[in-house]
Amino acid sequence: MLAELTQVVISNAWVTVIVGVLLPLVTAVLVKAGASTKVRAAAAILISGVAAVLTQLVVDGADAVLTWETARQFLLLYGVQFMTYLGFWKPVVEVQAKVLPEVGIG
Repeated sequence: MLAELTQVVISNAWVTVIVGVLLPLVTAVLVKAGASTKVRAAAAILISGVAAVLTQLVVDGADAVLTWETARQFLLLYGVQFMTYLGFWKPVVEVQAKVLPEVGIG
């Protein structure tokens, strides 16, 4: 039965959730722990924009162009990233202090 499985299909919504939950880790790697809130916010917005275009490439089969769908994807990714950072990564894991705190911008 498993030999017949040739591909796994994940919906666009699940891709957004998975990527959005992991984006605070990317931000933590790229921004120093002591960086100002403005620097972290700007980096998070930039990273969300790049991730939105990349997820559109994956979901649409390498046909990502700047459309309303890409803008919607950006807003969803930034929202998921922001909420998981404030609700989990920052209070529970203290991700900024534990993931390369002296490396990155800021």
